[in-house]
Amino acid sequence: MKLSIICLIVGVMSSLSMSGQFYQNDQFILQEKDKQLHFAAGVVVSFISYEWALKTWEDKNKAVAFSIGMGILAGVAKETIDHQSPPNRFDDRDVLATTMGSVSISIPLFVFRKKHKRRKPK
Repeated sequence: MKLSIICLIVGVMSSLSMSGQFYQNDQFILQEKDKQLHFAAGVVVSFISYEWALKTWEDKNKAVAFSIGMGILAGVAKETIDHQSPPNRFDDRDVLATTMGSVSISIPLFVFRKKHKRRKPK
């Protein structure tokens, strides 16, 4: 419950501070091809990390926090590497698109995944 409230507060604060980032030149962020790729990368990274965390810790709260964190980390790491090449720059909208993908898969997995008991080996 505490994690849900913290995630809600962080989500609201992030959306308020980045509301101008969702649209640029009257175009939604995910209409750009580059941002779609970042969104997809966030989905893939977070799905894999959620499944791994759930299998490892058997705790949905830890798994959702870990998967969202990994999605954000992947976006920031990619943009940091891009920033090292002279013509490229750190694009916070790419990180936002990756985070959007991460959250869009992590929250449904957290909410709709049924608990299952781990079978003990015989």
